[in-house]
Amino acid sequence: MPLLPWLLTAGFFSLVVAMSAAILKGSTGAQVAESVLFGGGAFATTIMISLGVLVIVRDWHKGP
Repeated sequence: MPLLPWLLTAGFFSLVVAMSAAILKGSTGAQVAESVLFGGGAFATTIMISLGVLVIVRDWHKGP
């Protein structure tokens, strides 16, 4: 199973989540720095979950 397309998908998905979180945080009247930090946290959380899922699926496909 080629892993690079899935890594790129996870990265782009995390980027979309981060941008959405930052925009939503900014729309509440937060300062720019606070919005960027919130988006960065959302990116980090999403990429860790995505990579964890990719590792689990890869190991599951390998079999015993």
